Amino acid sequence: MLPLLTATDVAGLLKVEKKWVERAAAAGEIPSAKVGHYRRFKIEDVETYIAKHSTADPMQRSTRSKAGAR
Repeated sequence: MLPLLTATDVAGLLKVEKKWVERAAAAGEIPSAKVGHYRRFKIEDVETYIAKHSTADPMQRSTRSKAGAR
């Protein structure tokens, strides 16, 4: 079993504030487990969340941003 991530770890991966991660987890947007009053996250669940909320392939995004800059 892989180690569980903290809200701070997840915030770092998503480049958001820790408070946002805590709210999203409490709302059930990001799967988490409560350990006492702490939340812990499986890396697989965070990766699934990222995949579900990605709007495009990273290569397509970089192509669009280059085209818009011309």
